[in-house]
Amino acid sequence: MHLYLTPAAIGSLTQLILVALISGYFVLRLRRPPRAPHTLWMIGFLTFLGVFLAAFFFEASLLPTQRLIPVYLENTLLGAALICLLQFAYHFPSLPKSLRLESYLALGVSSLYTLWEGVFAVYRFIQLEGGEVWYRSDLQDYALLLLFLWVPIALVRQLFATRERAARRAVGVFTLIFLFVAGLNLFTILRSHYLMSVSLANMGISLGILTAILAFAITYLNAQAETSSFMVRLAGVALTMLLAVLGIVGWVTAPVYEAHYQPVLPDHRTLRFTPNEAGGYDIAEIPFAFETEYGDNLHLADTGEYSARSVELNFAFPFFGRTYSQVYVSQDGVIAIGMNVQYRAYQYRYGSGTPLIMALLADLNPEISRGGVFARQEADRLIVTWDRLRGFRNTGDEYTFQAVLYPGGMFDITYNGLPPNLVYRANDDPGANPWAVGAIPGGLTSHDVQIINLTSLPGHSGPDGILQDYVLEFRQHLHELYTPLAWLILASSAVIVAGFPSLLYLNIVKPLNALLRGVRRLEEGDYSANMPVQAADEIGFLTDAFNKMSAELGNLIQDLEARVAVRTEELTVSLSVSQQLNEQLQQEIAEREQLISDLKAFSNMVAHDIKDPLGLILGYAHLVKQDVEKLTRPEPKEWSGYIVESAQKVNKIVDGLLLLASLRQQDLTLCPLDMEKIITEAKNRLKEQIAGANAEIIEPDVWPSAFGNALWVEEVWFNYISNAIKYGGDMPRVELGAQLLSSTQIRTTQVRFWVRDYGQGLTIEEQTRLFAELERLHRGQSPGYGLGLAIVKRIVEKLGGQVGVESTPGKGSTFFFTLPCPDQS
Repeated sequence: MHLYLTPAAIGSLTQLILVALISGYFVLRLRRPPRAPHTLWMIGFLTFLGVFLAAFFFEASLLPTQRLIPVYLENTLLGAALICLLQFAYHFPSLPKSLRLESYLALGVSSLYTLWEGVFAVYRFIQLEGGEVWYRSDLQDYALLLLFLWVPIALVRQLFATRERAARRAVGVFTLIFLFVAGLNLFTILRSHYLMSVSLANMGISLGILTAILAFAITYLNAQAETSSFMVRLAGVALTMLLAVLGIVGWVTAPVYEAHYQPVLPDHRTLRFTPNEAGGYDIAEIPFAFETEYGDNLHLADTGEYSARSVELNFAFPFFGRTYSQVYVSQDGVIAIGMNVQYRAYQYRYGSGTPLIMALLADLNPEISRGGVFARQEADRLIVTWDRLRGFRNTGDEYTFQAVLYPGGMFDITYNGLPPNLVYRANDDPGANPWAVGAIPGGLTSHDVQIINLTSLPGHSGPDGILQDYVLEFRQHLHELYTPLAWLILASSAVIVAGFPSLLYLNIVKPLNALLRGVRRLEEGDYSANMPVQAADEIGFLTDAFNKMSAELGNLIQDLEARVAVRTEELTVSLSVSQQLNEQLQQEIAEREQLISDLKAFSNMVAHDIKDPLGLILGYAHLVKQDVEKLTRPEPKEWSGYIVESAQKVNKIVDGLLLLASLRQQDLTLCPLDMEKIITEAKNRLKEQIAGANAEIIEPDVWPSAFGNALWVEEVWFNYISNAIKYGGDMPRVELGAQLLSSTQIRTTQVRFWVRDYGQGLTIEEQTRLFAELERLHRGQSPGYGLGLAIVKRIVEKLGGQVGVESTPGKGSTFFFTLPCPDQS
């Protein structure tokens, strides 16, 4: 047995490698209980599918005679795979009681179909031993299609019976996958009716199967509660992509390489076959001679009983040691000696044991041709002419040639009109182009026909026959191209399976494990954790950001605890000194209580706003770790971005907490304010938010004078404008303004600054707790940390002003603050 690789063989090889590795992986997982019934059915399906793909590989790689063995086995193997597939559909995620009877029915019907295919395959093998080549009926293809369609129907039934969300999602995806797989059977039907080329059908089936296998494995793994190694999943994805690319390379390069093959079939020449003493024939080229008197038209058709006609010879015709008086002239360029032959029989030992003169074996169609097949009987010769016959598949090619039989066993073959350019295509039917020229003695006993090149004459043969096989030459031509590609596929697969997980572990899994160890320490309250940065990549950036966040958070908590301890000690000493310090003591107690309240508030903040992004960091870090140890999905890079973003959010929270805490300690220094410059700085900080929301900011031309701290006032404007954009609706319109308050309204002259939005507004209850420290309304509706308005209130009060809001639900809100100003009188 010799393999001759083709694009279809390369495609089957890629599928076989993928199915074998997936099957092996799931078999290894069986060692870990529980072993669900659907897992066993799935492994059975993949196993039979792998054997089927192996048969398909040999079908595409072997020559016509040997390929019949895997062809006869394919549908039985496919039926066995179908039994397991149907049962998987009913058992995933479990077999409902309402579908139990239906699953038994599916098992019985699919088993009967497989038994039918198996019995028919045995019958075909028995007939093949007698020289009969049997094709499958169209009914069997339709039955197979109906059974494949049963799979998505069963999955839809399972979809309605399943309640668990993840399982329902997986069943839905399986339904789409197997609808797609069932559709692939249409390629076979179209090919059998000659409505699609063999090459195109095989390419569609090859790529379709590879895609379906990948989607099936990924969907099944994602639906399992037990996680699988991310390295295995990623290696599987990489291997599948590589196999798909190399498989496509096989099909893409085929047309170019096919065009390089041109059979040496010279036109306008005559070959003479003369019996020799060795029991075979000597072949020589003689002067060109073509008989123009064709004789009687045999009126041959492409199929049925009229595809060949019997002709009684006027002389005895010895042929490879036996003498015949009758021949059968076929429309396929062949003269069968002594017995008729069907076209399909050429696939088995060049005619299933029939003695043949192959003037030019090809699948020709007289029904669409300008000429026909003619025979002229004379006393000492028979002239058979195939005049202007078109190819059955390549209808643009036209052939004219002639065979002349003489007493004594000698015969001539003359070519007088062959296509100038013959295009052979990989995996086409062998008779789509000229197949063979020569003579074979027939018989089903094993013998080796002598293969020669008719351009290198003279030639000699023994009793086993002699011919030039153009299909064999073409397959040898293709084999030279696809052999290195096949070795590349095998070697690349081995490298990915063996080396890819190690590279992933060293470059991704190991750094992530170190990061996760530090995250667990932080989760346990150890803020001194300092994780090593192992590489300057996304994981390294994440590690560095988390180290900084951990250090700042630890310092903040330690500073708060130390301040509370010191102040408590001071208050205790003050209480024991004198009753005269009672007023001061009350103030100190109030400050102490405020500090305790701050600490509690900070604790709440850590528990909520800081803990939430920390939770996100931990969650996504775990997901990335798990998926770095599992198979496939493009999300880990996105999750890394989420982790970094959450760490940056916590860093901003810490900055806000430090600012809020520092407002009580800093000395107050009021200076004249350049309000226009301050607002410009605040808007610069908000430019991304303003652009992202497409917000419109409206300012007055002139700002009144006021006293304060420029950096603190900028923080007030920043928070007010940011909130107005967040809650101002789509394309928010934000108005800024100021007005002077006369001394009759308040004890000192002040300026009231305000920010107005036209959003949803606030209720009275919401307004009462709006400026409470670490309080945030609409939690979860928009980003925020619960610190902004608390900071605003503390800043403004520190500067000697007040804050407030005026709002009506549905009509927007106006947030304001006041600052002292020079005496305007």
